[in-house]
Amino acid sequence: MDLSPSRETCAELQGLVFDGLPADAEAQMARLYGNVYALPAQWKLTGMLAGNIGSYVESCGNELTAIIVFTRDGRRVRVLNEGHCFPAALLERFSAQMFSQGNADVVVLHAVQADPVAAYPSFAYECLEDIVLDLPPTEEAYFSRLGGATRSYIKRYLNKLKKTFPTLSHEIASRADIREKDILDLIALNKLRMEQKGKVAGIDEVETRRIVALAKECGILSVFRIDGRIIAGTINFQAGSNVFLETIAHDPEWNDYRVGTLCCYLTICECIRRGAREYHFLWGPHDYKFRLLGVERRLCHLTIYRSRLEMARHPLVAAGDLKARLRRQAQSLRRRLKEEGGIAGFARMLAPWSGGSSGPRRGAGPAG
Repeated sequence: MDLSPSRETCAELQGLVFDGLPADAEAQMARLYGNVYALPAQWKLTGMLAGNIGSYVESCGNELTAIIVFTRDGRRVRVLNEGHCFPAALLERFSAQMFSQGNADVVVLHAVQADPVAAYPSFAYECLEDIVLDLPPTEEAYFSRLGGATRSYIKRYLNKLKKTFPTLSHEIASRADIREKDILDLIALNKLRMEQKGKVAGIDEVETRRIVALAKECGILSVFRIDGRIIAGTINFQAGSNVFLETIAHDPEWNDYRVGTLCCYLTICECIRRGAREYHFLWGPHDYKFRLLGVERRLCHLTIYRSRLEMARHPLVAAGDLKARLRRQAQSLRRRLKEEGGIAGFARMLAPWSGGSSGPRRGAGPAG
């Protein structure tokens, strides 16, 4: 839904382009977008603010209504904001500024919710998913919304843990109170879990430093301890009234107690107590996210061109987008095949197009 002001609803709508970041950008962008991937603190830690940075700032009278931060690379503009919704009207006004004042030919956005801009030729493809839980006002309301099997699962395993391990504790720490050692312990558990699955963890030394630094800025750490040792936990970042799951990990020794999912559930309860609006599990369609009532939001990569002529003048950009879209579609197909049960499932998927009947189709994952 396009909730941004328009020329018709705001007589004083104004958009201006500045070099660098506007004053108080961190707080203003947290208020506007509530997304950790649209925060200068995140960009600074990942080196994204090292280039030729500009900002498009839009206001309606005295109210600031949009901030779009971008980098310039020749005649290409790359938007840094990710993860949130870009109304089509706002994108059209921003693109017009870039094409007229910024001398750009191409505007690129990644991992956003956005529709193509009618005024300009564009190319879009789904690049990621964000699994999001809209949080109810109370823990009781959340628990009652869970499926019956999930409620039973949570009660059973929490009671089992408490009875078997009297020293079990669940702890929450925020920002400056988060201990670096606890973050490192969770990252080590994540790597151990991946190794046991025959996979390589995606958290290297650079990524570890980013997580530690950002946790001090906007982090929420949630851990289970037994005899003082961390056995499971989540690392989360808060932006405005929304919370984002960065890392979830548990000691494989405790697999039979489902401590990872239990700790995630208690993390969500803590977010509800803090008045958060949304909990973002982010990408990766794992079943536990859907059991805990996450809903998939699709994020797209969008390239906007000044004209069809400029589209033809940038064949490498267009070819890269097409290749990425085909790769993403192949990944989605492999996922569907796995969910549907291989070749037999593939036949069921094709049945509606061949005149057959496949019965009810399975969704992204069970909620119960």
